[in-house]
Amino acid sequence: MKSWFHQLGVRTLLVASPWLASSCDPPVEYIKDTQILIVVSVKGVQTGTQSLKVTSALNGKVDPNGLDITDNTSKFAIQLPNQQSSYGQLKIDGFAMDTNKCYLANGQVTEQITADKTYYELELTLLPQASPKCSLTVTVTGSGTVTSTPAGISCGAGQTTCSYDFPFGTDVVLNGPVSHAAYPVWLSGCTAATTYYAPTCTAKVQKGGTAATVDFVARNCSPDGWCQYHPLGTVQSLADVWGSGAKDIWYVGNSGTIQRSTGGAFAPSPNPFGTLSLTAIKGSGPNNLYALSNSGGTPGIARWDGSKWTALPSWPGFPNIDARGLFVLSNGDAIVTGYSFIGAGAPFAARWNGTAWMTMTTGITANELLNKVWGTSDTDLWAGGNTGIWRWDGTKWSKDPSAPIQNKNIQHVFGTSKTDVWAASSNELFHYDGTAWTLAAPDNGVTPSSISNLGGGPGPEVWLTTSSANGRFYRYAGGACSPKCWTQVDVPGINATFRSVWGAANNDLWAVGNSGLVAHYDGQTWARTPYARAPLTTGTLSASYGVANNQSSALQIFGPVDTALNTDNNNIVPATGYSTTSQSAYAAYGLSQNEIMVVGSGGMIVRWDGTSWKTVVSGTTNSLNGVYINNSPRFYYVVGSSGYIARADASLAFMPQTKNVPPAPNPNTTFQTFYAVGGSSYTNLFATSYSGVIYRTTDGVTWNQVLPIPNTEQYNVVYQHPSTGRVYIGGSNGSLIYYTGAPWTLLNTGTTALFLSMWGMSGSPQMWIGGTNGTILKFDGTNFTAQKTGTTATIRTVWGNNLTDVWAAGDAGTILRWKM
Repeated sequence: MKSWFHQLGVRTLLVASPWLASSCDPPVEYIKDTQILIVVSVKGVQTGTQSLKVTSALNGKVDPNGLDITDNTSKFAIQLPNQQSSYGQLKIDGFAMDTNKCYLANGQVTEQITADKTYYELELTLLPQASPKCSLTVTVTGSGTVTSTPAGISCGAGQTTCSYDFPFGTDVVLNGPVSHAAYPVWLSGCTAATTYYAPTCTAKVQKGGTAATVDFVARNCSPDGWCQYHPLGTVQSLADVWGSGAKDIWYVGNSGTIQRSTGGAFAPSPNPFGTLSLTAIKGSGPNNLYALSNSGGTPGIARWDGSKWTALPSWPGFPNIDARGLFVLSNGDAIVTGYSFIGAGAPFAARWNGTAWMTMTTGITANELLNKVWGTSDTDLWAGGNTGIWRWDGTKWSKDPSAPIQNKNIQHVFGTSKTDVWAASSNELFHYDGTAWTLAAPDNGVTPSSISNLGGGPGPEVWLTTSSANGRFYRYAGGACSPKCWTQVDVPGINATFRSVWGAANNDLWAVGNSGLVAHYDGQTWARTPYARAPLTTGTLSASYGVANNQSSALQIFGPVDTALNTDNNNIVPATGYSTTSQSAYAAYGLSQNEIMVVGSGGMIVRWDGTSWKTVVSGTTNSLNGVYINNSPRFYYVVGSSGYIARADASLAFMPQTKNVPPAPNPNTTFQTFYAVGGSSYTNLFATSYSGVIYRTTDGVTWNQVLPIPNTEQYNVVYQHPSTGRVYIGGSNGSLIYYTGAPWTLLNTGTTALFLSMWGMSGSPQMWIGGTNGTILKFDGTNFTAQKTGTTATIRTVWGNNLTDVWAAGDAGTILRWKM
């Protein structure tokens, strides 16, 4: 056995030969003057040794290959060319390896190689290990450093690969600290936590050559430095996926979501859709993609040219079109199909030729509805309709006469060639073989239901997504699969439904679905991509509480049923023991880490006393939208729907308060809804509603309407600034007023957003304000500066650890952080 390797610019041979096993030494006279021979005898080879691993270094330059000896572990030879580059200190390491490729013993011998000697005899003594040692290699990409517990691995800062030998069976915890700029995604070789991001990952070392890889992914940050801390990828429901190749994958979904991966993490792609939901993305290449919205807003469709998205002109009849299908021809033209609601209604089909829209409804019967469309060329398109399937020949549409599809609501069409086209209603599947459509009856006990899409790779395999169960597909194997062509595929651990499948190859498929679901198929197994871990929440995050200037205290964020998240510099995890049964949280207030109260729907009140979360009886089923705690004396105030205001003392027995609330403008509602409560103390509290209705108590018991008010906006947030003492009240159309005992002052905020949250701290008049459409304002006490947040999600809660470390959270699980 021999292994060639490069050493100091020359070829060096590490040799194990049968004659070296002899008790006789090799004849020295046979050694050529042009070669140097080093014979190494090995002592201390352990029982159980399967091979001898040998590595060497000459003058500090390490042999990259080494030698694995299996036939004779007691003696081997090294042969060097007799030249200047071979002279110097030679270091030889030996390892007695077991069946797991872990070493039982190891040793080292060194020798000074000189110009006047061509033959050396060395003895390498192996010393036994207390337990087998196994190598772990960690590969790091991106900007981050990985260390290990137990110590041994320290990789990063330009060093992309590092190794260490750990005792067999060691659980090595790899630490990849999260930063404001990047987070680690553990790709292989270890088990990461299923949280928003995982700062640690555990590798179990049970064999030599164990390897783990991690990619430090740059966070998505806005130009003003607001970085996304919510789940990797997105929590929006995703409708479609398409790619121009294996390393160029796109998906679209709700709230203007367009994200792209070029081989790693998915990153948002700025686009003109705003908060419109997207239903389809298709293209003909990396520089020609179209994204479709069916939300009735502008734009209805936009094109990617390789560098940016551009809104296209509205198609005929916009916005009174229910656009359901999108297909892109090889020449780059886009086809949109659907139904027009103009007048008595009519089918809709149009083609964008790069310059203008051309209608293409010739031949379609009035009142027909077109769904998805697929084709092979501009003269061969198939569209599903509410009464069957229509085919475009380049001039007109013709209804396919095949009997099985007549009067069927064909919602999806997908194919791999002119003779392999598939179509589906919600519960039936049909196939076209180049001649006619036939009912495709699944076998093998599979009964597709609630079909939501058709897709796949080049074929003949076809994948059906379904809303019948979370994580479920139906797969048609194709080819010579008969008689068992069908399989129901249920992906474990998936708590959302798939909606679209696309792939560059049958063993390289991508699928997307609800709640930000992104999964990949390698030909054997479907798995959620590590770049889009399961989110902890998919709903609205509406309230938060934290202790400023306390780095050891995690910010707590509240939202949907049983959702309470603890955030810090390293992770986002569920709060232990938090439960709201079946209610959602709307507001939170705290005096300290040991006194926090959260209120929400159905009269829900829960309280943290420093030890555990406990339910508090509210005495009402009204939704509670605001909460305030007065420290001394201890009073708890809550406000909510139907003009509800209540107070409790330290006994936590809530009693409704005296008030005089006028009827709400809505005749079906008895009283105004209060949205927030706050102030400087129990003798100076404000409760806000819409139509400019603000109530105040000066005795902590009786509430009276405050007049006059600068306007009649809806006011949703009350905040007393701890530095200035001002009581700010924020509302719709950018309204922000403050009260200091004199008449209200109306500030010009420069925005029309609805304000929902505020935060400031002692020692500075600075304040942060959050609201609709991703609005965050920075207020220095005089001027307002609109922040570029990189999101259109409503910001419902803002909190800061200090003036240079601020968090914001809101709709669709959005969590942002600004940190200088």
